[in-house]
Amino acid sequence: MDPKEKEGKIIFFISAILIAVFGVAAPVTAVTDTVTVAGEILEISADDALATVRVTNVWNGESWVGVSVRFISREMVTGHYPKSFYGGEISEGDFVHATFTGDAGEIVEWVTFSKVLAHGTGKYISDSYGDPSYLISRFSGNFKMSYETYPDCSDCNAQVCSAVSSNVKVSQGWEEKNYNQIYSMMPGERRVFTSPEGSEQELMVTFVSGQAGRENCAGYGETTGSQPFSDFKISVIQKGTGSDITFTPTPSPEKTVPIKTEIPATPTQESPGFIWVTTLAALFCIAAVLKKRGL
Repeated sequence: MDPKEKEGKIIFFISAILIAVFGVAAPVTAVTDTVTVAGEILEISADDALATVRVTNVWNGESWVGVSVRFISREMVTGHYPKSFYGGEISEGDFVHATFTGDAGEIVEWVTFSKVLAHGTGKYISDSYGDPSYLISRFSGNFKMSYETYPDCSDCNAQVCSAVSSNVKVSQGWEEKNYNQIYSMMPGERRVFTSPEGSEQELMVTFVSGQAGRENCAGYGETTGSQPFSDFKISVIQKGTGSDITFTPTPSPEKTVPIKTEIPATPTQESPGFIWVTTLAALFCIAAVLKKRGL
């Protein structure tokens, strides 16, 4: 065989391996976009789990702007509402802040729905349904909530897992120094946060369901793409009108449900860049040996 022909075959062989390595290692880069709007509830269809909002303003990441400045093709947006919305305190004619995913010209998915106490984009929220991480305003009584979910690693798809528990923290006041304790909640549990400032209002939080990133599960590295969403029912109530609902998990021989109270460290993963460099070095060494032997 002609030496140049042999060299060409070796180069082709090495190129094929490199393409396979880089192709497998390429991460998923799909992104789930969200849009947050303010507007009036025009229609609620319980049979279809749909709600239509006449949008008046859009959140641009820093402030509320008019629909004509930054938005969509239509001012009327219809979408499926969160499970927590069933039997909620929002009615047709109420003014809301809401976040959705999908094309506003079609049926979207409402990620969160929040009722504001008066017309205007800067008012306080009385009731919220869905994912509170997308809320722009605080709750009435100056309550604010944050949470973190933890995955059930036996129930995952390509990007996210269902959440086995959620750590919930509620603060009150502008300095947010109250409620230093973090409460672990399972899906279906409810907790009433009483104001330490003597307020006649309390914040009642129900963890309906949730998702969590799978990067904290053994065998999975950091993933990109669809972000996890969770569903909470949150209401500002009068003091003494709500009560907690908690569950005691029962371990079984087949599976024990862990309740995590600390944020787990992300598992150490070997750098993809290190893998590629190692592969390239090995292939070049093989090529050098073959060339030296006259193959």
